[in-house]
Amino acid sequence: MLSSYLDSVRGPLLPTLSRHFNISYQETGYFLVLGNFSAIFFTLLLIPLLRHWGEKRVTILILLLLGGSGLGSFGVSTSSLLWVYGAFVGGVIAMGGAMGNILILSGSEERYRSKFFCLLHCFYGFVSLLSPLVAARVLSAGFRWHTVLGVSVVGVVFCLIYVFKKLPDGYGTFETVHSSYPPSILIPCLFAAYVAAEVGTSMWMTTYLLEHRQMNVAESAPYLSLFFLLMGFTRLLTAFCLNPLHEKSWLVGSISLWAFFFLMGHLGSPLALSFTGVIGPFFPILLSRISRNFPREWRSLAVWLLSAVQGTLAMSHFFMAALVPRLGISVAYWVPFLFMLIAVMLLFVYFRKENAGGLEKPLPTV
Repeated sequence: MLSSYLDSVRGPLLPTLSRHFNISYQETGYFLVLGNFSAIFFTLLLIPLLRHWGEKRVTILILLLLGGSGLGSFGVSTSSLLWVYGAFVGGVIAMGGAMGNILILSGSEERYRSKFFCLLHCFYGFVSLLSPLVAARVLSAGFRWHTVLGVSVVGVVFCLIYVFKKLPDGYGTFETVHSSYPPSILIPCLFAAYVAAEVGTSMWMTTYLLEHRQMNVAESAPYLSLFFLLMGFTRLLTAFCLNPLHEKSWLVGSISLWAFFFLMGHLGSPLALSFTGVIGPFFPILLSRISRNFPREWRSLAVWLLSAVQGTLAMSHFFMAALVPRLGISVAYWVPFLFMLIAVMLLFVYFRKENAGGLEKPLPTV
């Protein structure tokens, strides 16, 4: 919840940061790009931390860093400090998101894993839909942009209390694989391309609506909130309705609907952009499927996947920030569609490898 809030609130803040520090959108984009680059290091740092400290201690450390991220925004007074802060907060957000996935992998039975992943990622959708509303309400009330990030400290306190009481102690429980690299480069590339498309859609939606559709922050906020609402709702629906035998249909169907609504949004319907949130079930279902196909490597593989995702996000935000002042947001906003096309091609290659190479284990009966 904390990671998703801090992650998704950065997009709606981009226009405000640009005006506050009197910098261009390209310079403001470095706030995201540097965060994604640092996230690669922060995420890979989880491997030695988990090996030596165990899951409970690492979770507590991440929560403290998330609290520091919220409070640290009040010390940002120049554009240079903004980029340093962006690198720090981006890395901590990535650690939090990765740790959530690792805890689900560690604590769930294989036959229920798809459902638990969908429930886990519901929080990303439902919490993220509040982010643009919170940002709009706080800014319109006259508070500084720092307050939008600082309110996350309240959640840190509650999470720390829960972790101390409920999370079991564990030391040296993190298993590493014999190889330092993922079993197939195809898998990190698939996840990276997909997440670049999904996050690019939401992160730059507010800027697209403000600059191309001439909306203000208050008018554009409900569109992004609806996106996250649909993302959370479809994941919740999947958690209760998914039959493991139909995973491929859910994956192909969700990505096809995303493409349809994204095209309709560019053709003139801002509401259609919100409906691209139906892509929600794709990530948790595919992650669960990968964990079944690679049962020995899933912990390290999860870290490598999320690190690859951060690297691709950095490139995506960099290209977007560079293209917006040159070509305009209406053209630059096609970048997520290009990444999704790459993800579709890699997805079908992965399906073919499953069928040809016998990667897929028998699907469990729920």
